[in-house]
Amino acid sequence: MPSQNLFGRYGIQRFDAAPKGLQTDGQLTSMEERDAEILGRQNTTKIFLRELKYRDSNDEIEYMLGIMYEEMSNSFPDPFENHLPKLPPSPPCSYEIRDIHSKGKGVVALRDIAMGEIIMMERPIFFYPMMTFAELQERIFNDLVAKMQPRTRERFLSLSNVKDSTVPHLLGIQATNSMEMPLKEGAERYGGVFLDISRINHSCGPNTTRQWNRYLFVTIVQASRNIRAGEEITTWYEPVNKSHADRRFDLERKYKFKCTCGYCTNTSTTSDYDRAYYTNEDAIVDLEYRYLSITLAGLKVQNNSRQKAAQDFLQHLIRGLVILTKEGIEGIFAQVYYVYLMQVYGLRGDKTKLREWGFKAILMYIGSPYWSGEKIEQWIDWMRDPEKNFPYWAMLLDRVKRQ
Repeated sequence: MPSQNLFGRYGIQRFDAAPKGLQTDGQLTSMEERDAEILGRQNTTKIFLRELKYRDSNDEIEYMLGIMYEEMSNSFPDPFENHLPKLPPSPPCSYEIRDIHSKGKGVVALRDIAMGEIIMMERPIFFYPMMTFAELQERIFNDLVAKMQPRTRERFLSLSNVKDSTVPHLLGIQATNSMEMPLKEGAERYGGVFLDISRINHSCGPNTTRQWNRYLFVTIVQASRNIRAGEEITTWYEPVNKSHADRRFDLERKYKFKCTCGYCTNTSTTSDYDRAYYTNEDAIVDLEYRYLSITLAGLKVQNNSRQKAAQDFLQHLIRGLVILTKEGIEGIFAQVYYVYLMQVYGLRGDKTKLREWGFKAILMYIGSPYWSGEKIEQWIDWMRDPEKNFPYWAMLLDRVKRQ
């Protein structure tokens, strides 16, 4: 199907200033300011509805629908299948979608699933710009759903809709099940609907990570800890480093349920502080500062002082990892702790521990927002031959011990 220009049909306009609907209590959030800046770049634009054809991992033709602004549409030249990478073979199916008591549909493990195992690798059935207004969305989505393949449309219409009756049904399904999927750096924010991933229920201590890969055009769901056969597979709908009260309030407001996961019903008195402290950006930056204070050669520090700083750092890392695990959010935030534990044990000349934590860092690389792709090759080199490849190998040991 050729690209369809919806500009003339729907009379779509762009605005020089931020739309009024973006305001919250008279203030723009940082994300809303970014969206307003993007909206203000053009006075008018064209929107295209495209049917995108590609080959799946079994070499079968699949279809995806995309609603795109003109500048994004140009990023997907025809024929689309020549530009979208073919997916690697899907992992053996380890889950099933079934009814869950008091939750509707959910996803359950069919067998034991090991930490780090990829559970799902799924492309969206459609995607759309999140900065599109409701009246326009309704008209476009009616067209979009009508153009779906029959089996895809049937599955889409069976997804949950928890929105108010005032919201059109198709938009309710879309809003209930959408996930953000950035397509291009600095461009409009896009969302998409994934048929299987949308069935995963929320937990404030999820047993999976979820990461969008814009190069493969997939969302990858990975086990963040061992999952037993028969156990429900869970994800998160709201940021898990929010306070307990804020999480429950937002879940009830947006998704119309009261969270009864174990992390909500058995919340410790320090939970809010622990989640906020061990996951914020300043705490992550502090890890780098602590490590550099030990390793920088230019610092005139006695070896015993380095030893003490390294021991304090090690205890800090282990304490943080224990707390993240207790809170059930280690899959999302712990990888950076694995990386620094690997490096501290390298400073201490402990090959076994360096490889143990390095393996975990590599295993959970997919779900981490902190590291770029080339880092994994570096970690593999360190693990292969620490004495040769790790830059500060055994620097904390006395010279006599090193020999």
